[in-house]
Amino acid sequence: MKKIDFRKLSIIIIFLFLTKKVISQNNGYYTSYLNAKKESEKVKVLDVTDEVIDDSLYSFINLKELRLIECKIDSIKNDIINLSNLEIVSIRTSQLKFISDNLSSLKKIKKIQITGSQLELLNLNLEPLKKLRVLDFSNNKISNFKLSLPNSIEYISLFGNNMNYIPNELFDICSLKTLNLEFNKIKFISPKINKLVNLQKLFLGKNNLSSLPNEIYSLDKMNEFKINNNNLEKIQGKIYKMKSLKLLNLSKNPLKKIPPLDGLKKTGLKKIIIRNTDINDKQLQTLKKELKDTEVIF
Repeated sequence: MKKIDFRKLSIIIIFLFLTKKVISQNNGYYTSYLNAKKESEKVKVLDVTDEVIDDSLYSFINLKELRLIECKIDSIKNDIINLSNLEIVSIRTSQLKFISDNLSSLKKIKKIQITGSQLELLNLNLEPLKKLRVLDFSNNKISNFKLSLPNSIEYISLFGNNMNYIPNELFDICSLKTLNLEFNKIKFISPKINKLVNLQKLFLGKNNLSSLPNEIYSLDKMNEFKINNNNLEKIQGKIYKMKSLKLLNLSKNPLKKIPPLDGLKKTGLKKIIIRNTDINDKQLQTLKKELKDTEVIF
């Protein structure tokens, strides 16, 4: 068997890596901020990790995608207005504290994802961004919320913040399909939630909810409904209105009774998770027996 020449192999690997890097940069894809600054007008995608981001960022006038992971950047400044071709903003850093309202001038933006930062207040006018589909401010410290939003948004995540209410602005986005508000401090859901007529996924786990409004059951396009880890004592019979429901998670609530069987049977439920409640074993066994086409986990 012929011996492997590891020296030659390592040279080939390095060559291929450098070739790929050159090709990527020729296509406008940069993984080095230092290299990107040297050819600012060629940069279309900036995808960097753990680098210091200075104001040179705002000279990348042809930039379409901005992806920063654990980079040192404490604000999105007014000069963001220069990046008129930007379509995707994805920033994951623990240092960001401020976002300029000039973000609203970037009419091509489709996705804004700013997670794991120090944001406490969201005060932005994003209504002009008619192409915006995804808005993700997960794992910040947001407790106050003042946003003007376009009706084009289909996905919103405010997972892992300090919110104790659902802002009314969210209820006006009738195109919304997914709303993730898990790991907050929400105590109350407005009846206005029934305005979200296209909502398919609603995640409310790990909050402080003790009741649900009747109006929530009118969301007949909902297929995933997670309300685990709350203070709910009952689920009303009107759940039968959720005709598209496939997944229901009720775990870790002080429920005394199983949800009405007649209502559950009228949904398209495929899986119900109902662990760690105050429901006795007899009721749970009945639930499993009656819902023959549903996976019951308790």
